[in-house]
Amino acid sequence: MIITSDGITIDGELVSTDDLTAAKNVTGDIQAQLDDKVDHDTYTSGLATKADSSTVSSLSSTVDLKAPLESPSFTGNLTASGGISTLANASSMLGTTRLIDNQVFSLTTSAQSIYINGSNLIPTGTYILKIYLNGANWYSETRVGIMQWYGGTTNNGGATEIHLTGFGHAANAGTLYARVLRTYSNLNTHALQIWASVNSSPNITIDVKRIM
Repeated sequence: MIITSDGITIDGELVSTDDLTAAKNVTGDIQAQLDDKVDHDTYTSGLATKADSSTVSSLSSTVDLKAPLESPSFTGNLTASGGISTLANASSMLGTTRLIDNQVFSLTTSAQSIYINGSNLIPTGTYILKIYLNGANWYSETRVGIMQWYGGTTNNGGATEIHLTGFGHAANAGTLYARVLRTYSNLNTHALQIWASVNSSPNITIDVKRIM
């Protein structure tokens, strides 16, 4: 590499000072707009570049500042000054699927299935199970637990209880329980179930959010 007043020569190719200045100006312009958090939907930049020693061609690029990143890859630490959210369902990491949306549900002292694997809404993975109850002596109560789900078929009758922790205004309708239940014969009918220590009919919303 040879640096002169005319520019920089690399492997016999001269990059003139004018080209270097133009590139610097474009880069600085883009950075300034991003730093100022512009409201433009897109940014278009143009730069004249030498295709060979005698020809000058025009290079133009457009960046959509509001478009979502598709399958981004990061090396090292990722720091976010705000929240990280996703519109995906539970088939994607951090995606959420709503199983029951603010419906009156008759809780009894016997376990009832609220999701059966044959519905194919939840693939194998680890999930946060969130249950919100209101009405019928449940007052703005939320219960949360960690659930492991298996998206294949099962051939056993065992059940695993999900430990629920929660908080809210007042829980005057007993205790809520949840579990995952296997079933025999690979029928794809294993289920997520809930029940309570006292019968009641509150409005319930149930979400699962995939974390692993």
